[in-house]
Amino acid sequence: MRLKWLILALIIFFSTTYFFASDWILAATPFAISTESNSSFGLLESTSEQIPKLILQEFADSETRQPSVIEIQQRELKNLYSKKNTLVARLKSATEDRNKEFLSSKDNFNKKKNLQKKDDLINEINLEIQEINILIQNLLQEIEKGDSFIYSELEPIYLYNNNSEMLLENDSITQLEEKISSSNINGLITGKITAFGDYIEVEAIVYAYPGKINLGAVSATGSIKDIVSLSKNLSNKLKPIITNENTVSLIFNIEPQEAKEKANIIIDNKVLKLSAQEEIIIPSGKQTITISAEGYYEKTFTWNYSKDEYFCINVALEKIETIPVNISEESNLPGQLYINALPVGETPALINIPQGIILGEFSLDNQTTEKATEDKSTLTADPIFFTANITEQNNLEQLNLRLKSETLNISQRIEKRRRSMYNSYSAFIVSLIPTFFSYGMYINKHNGWVMGIEDESKAKTWEIVSNSSIALSCGLGVNFIIQLGRYISAVDDVLPNNISE
Repeated sequence: MRLKWLILALIIFFSTTYFFASDWILAATPFAISTESNSSFGLLESTSEQIPKLILQEFADSETRQPSVIEIQQRELKNLYSKKNTLVARLKSATEDRNKEFLSSKDNFNKKKNLQKKDDLINEINLEIQEINILIQNLLQEIEKGDSFIYSELEPIYLYNNNSEMLLENDSITQLEEKISSSNINGLITGKITAFGDYIEVEAIVYAYPGKINLGAVSATGSIKDIVSLSKNLSNKLKPIITNENTVSLIFNIEPQEAKEKANIIIDNKVLKLSAQEEIIIPSGKQTITISAEGYYEKTFTWNYSKDEYFCINVALEKIETIPVNISEESNLPGQLYINALPVGETPALINIPQGIILGEFSLDNQTTEKATEDKSTLTADPIFFTANITEQNNLEQLNLRLKSETLNISQRIEKRRRSMYNSYSAFIVSLIPTFFSYGMYINKHNGWVMGIEDESKAKTWEIVSNSSIALSCGLGVNFIIQLGRYISAVDDVLPNNISE
């Protein structure tokens, strides 16, 4: 037991960064091209460089990795061997120096004294080498056992030279590993491309260094003309391997088939296109998933995906029932029409609108914002807001909705009351300045009068000014509250009186 704690103490002494998170450097090499490939070699050679670059781009943003115990042990083993090589070089130099001293023609007294010093240095170096050997042997035993009492923190992932366009050349294994060691690279992506006509199969493998630990391999097949989607697919599969996180594979069964063909899966604010034969890999844990398809109501659900490696999700989307609505503007002015904040066309228009309560907006075109009248005055129209309950008209084959002029008055009233509210608020804030000043002067003069250094008349005068200012501020404050209420009331006129699902 004492030996185990001695080893731990020595490891801490020799490697002060052992327990602290460091950067995890990720690099890649051009992918190898299979001899079975029958496509154009020039196109494949370009693809073999573009795919790893596109994969590295997906890891340019902030990602972290939890290194495994074996990785930490291999790093420490590399550090120990490096320290041992340094000590061996020192020992060789000290031994040569000692031999030169022994063969020199100095007098016996100084020669014996110098030899003793050099022997002590050689013994000290030998002792350090023995300690390093003990650490190496025990670390090798820990690696062979497959467990350890030492763990590390999360490490941020960075690209080699912070550049996704820079790949490591793999002309020879020796040169490649020397480059990896000198550049302190921790992760390396390699791969192989096999072509079948216009389609290619790409296999990508991730190694951790030092030790060249095989972290895992993934593969994907796609068109050589769409390597962006192929690289994205590979990146999604490589991400859990590189970040070393647990993953879950989701298989979606969406009904009806028409909805499945155009369905979008939204996970962690990322929109994924669903393919009939492709599974979606997500990190294990609690996830919120939204499934949407044009013409169907979307569904959102949350579940803790951590018990199994595979989940099959069955979803039946409900089709949105619509009614054709003919919308026109009373004054026959052309403009853009919005339903529930989405543009749907220009008036007059026949639009299929979902059943239920809708919030609409009509905005005049830029060319028709002004219209001359008989008295040569100018009519400027603000956006028209309106509401309608389409559900109540579900027995009609077609609904005619005509925008009335009073909706324009609502818009104007809202703008007018908004300005009144802001003006009253500004007046209230400005009135606080003389109120605070006069009240402060009143307190100052009153205290001076009490102490006998100010006239009572001055204190009385500032008291009147202070009270008047306070009364004015209170009045303006009450006016601001009234104007705020009137503004809210005007806005409320736009909203429906009754809301039903």
